[in-house]
Amino acid sequence: MKLADSTHHASNLLFKQVIQIIAICLGLMFFLGIVAEFFVRSRLITWHDPYQTYRAINESMGLFSTGILSFIVIIILDIILSACFYLLFNSVNYSLSLLMAGLRLLYVAVKGGAIVGLVIAKDIYTSTDELNKEQLDVAVNQAFIFLKIHHTGFAIGLIFFGMHLLLLALLVQKLTTAPYWISWFLFIASFGYVLNSVATLFFSDHAQLFNLIIGVFIVPMSFSEVFLAGWLFVKRRKIASILSAV
Repeated sequence: MKLADSTHHASNLLFKQVIQIIAICLGLMFFLGIVAEFFVRSRLITWHDPYQTYRAINESMGLFSTGILSFIVIIILDIILSACFYLLFNSVNYSLSLLMAGLRLLYVAVKGGAIVGLVIAKDIYTSTDELNKEQLDVAVNQAFIFLKIHHTGFAIGLIFFGMHLLLLALLVQKLTTAPYWISWFLFIASFGYVLNSVATLFFSDHAQLFNLIIGVFIVPMSFSEVFLAGWLFVKRRKIASILSAV
């Protein structure tokens, strides 16, 4: 009896610690994602104008480097989250949680490879000071191609991330204490990421389609994991007690 109580206590403590790590990682990722996406990529890159992009990045190279660093830190946090989500949900459904964690790691691998495009573009931009007009034209267009490689790779990665969120939503739904709106937010976000990526890859000239997808899915895409983190943290004791009893 004492051994069983000791094991239950250890599992309970582990689950609470895992939930705390998840909450911290998702909070940091939300902040870093805003920096990388809205203050760096959206502000500095003009997708229809390579020279405007070159000028903007050259004038804010420190900001651009901060964006790259933010993406790298997010990748590290994503790896930690993959392990933590698996540890948290493997007792709920082993196969589903393993696939869920694997899809997030696949997303990380694709996104991590795509970051090389940003790094190479940065190297090209920082080596243009002594180039003549013809050489500068070539360099600017080459760097822009690498920015597009990152953009495309990121879009492909987000398809796997959307699939990960779908499975995560199913696992959250299996927790009897989970409110339905959190799992539904994750469901909606998963479809939003997939649709947005498909539009980016195959319908890049259809601005109205992008606006429609963003208009419908922007809130769940932006906040579904933040809401999940908040709920997990607030209810961590109850959730840990339930999971340690499984």
